[in-house]
Amino acid sequence: MDKFMEMLQTKIMPLMEKLGSNKYLVAIRNGLVLTLPAVIAGSVFLILANIPIPAWEHLIKPYLKIMNAAVNGSFGLISLLAVIGISYQLGKALKIDAILGVGLSVMAFMITSFNSKLTINTDNFSSSGLFTAIITTFVSVLIYHWFIKKNLVIKLPKGVSSAISNSFVALFCSLSTILGYSRSFEY
Repeated sequence: MDKFMEMLQTKIMPLMEKLGSNKYLVAIRNGLVLTLPAVIAGSVFLILANIPIPAWEHLIKPYLKIMNAAVNGSFGLISLLAVIGISYQLGKALKIDAILGVGLSVMAFMITSFNSKLTINTDNFSSSGLFTAIITTFVSVLIYHWFIKKNLVIKLPKGVSSAISNSFVALFCSLSTILGYSRSFEY
């Protein structure tokens, strides 16, 4: 048992510490925290709507549509909330404007959600789109980071407010993100 514990402490723990401090995994962990209120609230309504007691079922029947709407409204947005949370956390970790990273990531995720009729398929907003949400977020924020790092930005004069000038910083990145994601799907 002592050898096993020693092996855990010498071999496994350093690897786990490296994984635990990886900025991408930390961004996923911290970003998914944003989904917790939706998951918890949706779970409460799901449980209340499906208690298998005949008297309760009769009592809740007039409110069942409202309960199901609450469930769908919470679980149905998990991936979208994940995009917002993960992109914000990754932007903070990369020391870039996190809100602009969120905007770019949401825009890219929405583009990946278009169907063949060029309308948004909201099915991707639920947990089924979570993997796409994570990949889209990483790619979008890393593209934005690359543009900042390479100084491929539009700089406005000092008299312009920072909110406006920061928006122009992300302009080339926004254009390339829209073009890149739009071209990657066959319509």
